[in-house]
Amino acid sequence: MKLVSECLGVARSQLTVRLKQSVSPKVRRCRLVNDTELVAEIRQQVSELPSYGYCRGWGLLRRERETQLRPTINVKRVYRVMRDHTAA
Repeated sequence: MKLVSECLGVARSQLTVRLKQSVSPKVRRCRLVNDTELVAEIRQQVSELPSYGYCRGWGLLRRERETQLRPTINVKRVYRVMRDHTAA
C-alpha cells in the first residue's frame, strides 16, 4: 500500500477510503415536497411590498401561523421556496 501511495502521490489514508467506498458514490435523495400552498401563503403575505426578502417574509408568515395556532415553517424552507418560485 505504501509503494502504491508513493507512486500515485496520494496519502495512504485516502487510498483506504477510496477502497472502502462503493463503486458509485451515494446519491443524495431529496424528498419531493408540494410547496404550492406555501407559495400562495408567501405571496399573500409579501404582496404589499415585493421587495421583502426571505427573512421578513418568514417573519410575517411565522407571526400569521402563530396567531392561527398552526405549526411554523422552517426559515430554510421559506428561503428555498422564495428562491425557486420568484419571477426573474
